[in-house]
Order: sequence, then structure tokens, then C-alpha cells
Amino acid sequence: MVKRAPSLSGRNLAAIFIALIFGFAPSINGQQTATLKNDQLSVTVRPQDGSYEIRTHASQQPVLTARVGAEINRHWVRSSDYPNHQTISSVFEDALGRGRQVQVTFSGLKNQPELVYLLRLYDALPYGDIDVRVVNNSPQEVTVQAIRILDASGEPRPIECFPIVSARTVLRCASMIWDRRHSI
Repeated sequence: MVKRAPSLSGRNLAAIFIALIFGFAPSINGQQTATLKNDQLSVTVRPQDGSYEIRTHASQQPVLTARVGAEINRHWVRSSDYPNHQTISSVFEDALGRGRQVQVTFSGLKNQPELVYLLRLYDALPYGDIDVRVVNNSPQEVTVQAIRILDASGEPRPIECFPIVSARTVLRCASMIWDRRHSI
């Protein structure tokens, strides 16, 4: 008995075509969802505006939704002010271990430099970090007075879902990382 290979009907081909179109649509627009996960935390970059959400696996709701910003030439510019953003995901390894990272670049705001942030989440550790930069590709000189790594948005939520450390410790650690990287 000879078995025949299954054939694809027109309906099946149409379903595959639609799946391919919708599967690739986010990368065509440059607005793709990027999620970093480890055993305790997940960080998602929202495709609508490039803001990020931090979640624990104990909570269905984000613990925090935030955007980044910078005070440039005495004027605050927030990531949500930019019309375009691009997301690039990759892996990293440093002295603390391996992890995944996502870089989000905001551009297209007239007479303003690009705003770039890099989120990193370690595979085997219950934390990560964020680095924000102002990238001036224009001939116009800019002065940066301040950089904001966490500009929280949305409704306040109770923070009771950090199983290892308190929210205060997490924010203190973020502040210490910020102080070490950006001290004058």
C-alpha cells in the first residue's frame, strides 16, 4: 500500500498566508512586542509606545509601567513624545551571568536627539537593570541636564508580589545602579 503525502487545499494555503502576514506585520512596522523573562520577573516593551512593564510571576497585572525621558536644553522630552521607536532584542553576558536584553531607540522628533534605553534581565538572578542614553546625531549641540530611567504611568498598584525582596529594596538597588553608572 502506497501512502500519499497530504495535499494543501486552497483554504489551508489561505490560512497559512494570513498567519504569515500577521506573524510578520509587527516586524515590518518596527513595533514588535519584546519580552524578557526569568524564573521570577518579566519585562515587556509595549509595542504601542515603547514604554516598559515589569511583572512578577506571582502577579497577573504589571507591578510597574514606565517610560524614560531626559531634560535636554532645559526642556523635558519623554519617550512617548517621539513618533518612532525601534526594538532590538539580544543576549548578553557579564560578571553576574547571562541574560537577555532589549534596546529601544526613539527617533523622529524634530530638532531633538534620539533617546535610547537598554533593559537587561539576568537568566539566573531575580533582577536586571536599565540604562538610558541621549544620542545626538544632529549638527546642533545639546546639553543634557537630567535623565529619567523610570517615569511611572498608569494607576498606582499595591506592590506585594516581590517574593525575595521588598519593592523599596528593588528601587533602592535601581537607584544605586543609576548612581554608579551616572555619577559625575
